[in-house]
Amino acid sequence: GLIKDVTTIVSETNINIISISSTDHGDGTVSIFLMVHITDIGHLSRLFTRLERVKGILNASRVASESSAEKK
Repeated sequence: GLIKDVTTIVSETNINIISISSTDHGDGTVSIFLMVHITDIGHLSRLFTRLERVKGILNASRVASESSAEKK
């Protein structure tokens, strides 16, 4: 399924997943939330590029960094 596709791409991009969760919106869409460890913003950009090529993924975006989440 889609979560397998996502985790495979993350692994192939040499990024470690810290946590993963998903929310079913009941309208045929699902949000998948990943907390990942990246080396730099370019690393994240390459991950987004690969994810957005997957059939069924409508969008990949950054919600917040761990450091900005801790400041709130």
